[in-house]
Amino acid sequence: MKRVHTIPQSPEEKVRLKAIRDQCQTERPSLDELVASGEYSEPVPHGVTLDAMHKYLGKSNLVF
Repeated sequence: MKRVHTIPQSPEEKVRLKAIRDQCQTERPSLDELVASGEYSEPVPHGVTLDAMHKYLGKSNLVF
């Protein structure tokens, strides 16, 4: 059985997201260009994310 998780979106939000997808498909900006434009913050290193999850869950031996 395939699980599909969807987030309810208003018609306006669907239009906004489609415009963003279309823009990215035609322009294909690099990560550096996205960060420089201010429309995207720099990515978080994976280790930082894992450390935050460990602290949040209070476990030091958490395995993913």
